[in-house]
Amino acid sequence: MEKKRVSSTESAILKLLWKADDALSVAQVTQLMETENNIKWSYNTTGTILRRMDKKGFVTATKRGPAFFYTAVLKEGETLNGAAAFVERYFQGSLHNFLAAFSEERDFTDEEFEDIKDWVKRLDGNR
Repeated sequence: MEKKRVSSTESAILKLLWKADDALSVAQVTQLMETENNIKWSYNTTGTILRRMDKKGFVTATKRGPAFFYTAVLKEGETLNGAAAFVERYFQGSLHNFLAAFSEERDFTDEEFEDIKDWVKRLDGNR
């Protein structure tokens, strides 16, 4: 299955939904974003983001009375974010291009260079 590219905001919300025992309301997501991620959004902002995620197929909404409750459709491991998304977005998915750009801006220490060589050997051994 091809991984879905999600933004850091979408990733933060998905992590909350994955941890939850049940679907979360917009109000609950708003509160958890503040208490767990120190991100303060209005109810309307949270609702807008969740509706967009629903349209993308990342979450699903269920109406219970006047409120909507959201559950994650994507499972952990089905998302592309963080370092892989960064390399994909800015370096056309090429680790070589990333390392070339990085090494142009900053020299690797001997220890970092040895770590990279060890990492490559481990990857090659797992093929």
